[in-house]
Amino acid sequence: MQLTRKIRSLTRRLCRELYRNKVDFLARRADLKARIGQLQESGKVAIVYGGIDCDGGRWDNRVSEVSAIPVAVERWYDRYEAQAEGP
Repeated sequence: MQLTRKIRSLTRRLCRELYRNKVDFLARRADLKARIGQLQESGKVAIVYGGIDCDGGRWDNRVSEVSAIPVAVERWYDRYEAQAEGP
């Protein structure tokens, strides 16, 4: 009986922490859509990026053009992050 109460208490505490730190994905998506709407030209947005690879080589001011929709921008970002090697 005591163990069950402790588990319930721990579960409630963890759920409160998760909800307290919860990101509102719909609000974030709406903000992204509004920002893309401001910056788009001819149905495209330009993403300017750079980075440092694992050997310390640096590249800056690279440009990618993607469709001016949140899904395309998020897909580009996810692919960029998945290939990250350095800081």
